[in-house]
Amino acid sequence: MELELINNADDSEFAALDKSGRKIGMVYYINRPAYLDLYHTEVDPQVQGKHVAQNMLHLVFHIFARTIRKIFVRCPYVQKFLSGHNEYDDLLCN
Repeated sequence: MELELINNADDSEFAALDKSGRKIGMVYYINRPAYLDLYHTEVDPQVQGKHVAQNMLHLVFHIFARTIRKIFVRCPYVQKFLSGHNEYDDLLCN
């Protein structure tokens, strides 16, 4: 499923939009001075099982691969995702 990722800084979330512009997934964060704290991932029940969360996280981590910001992960889903993606290890501060 093709996604567009937007950063809703006012709501402290990355939102995944489907091709019609409907919000189908979110990664919630706290913007700390030295890092971004990812604490919750949520996917619309209508698209669960279609790899939306996984695709959304790849987009989030690709954004941060181009910055000097680090990421701290509290969300259990993101921790599980990262256990199979060591290419993002250098972005983590935990």
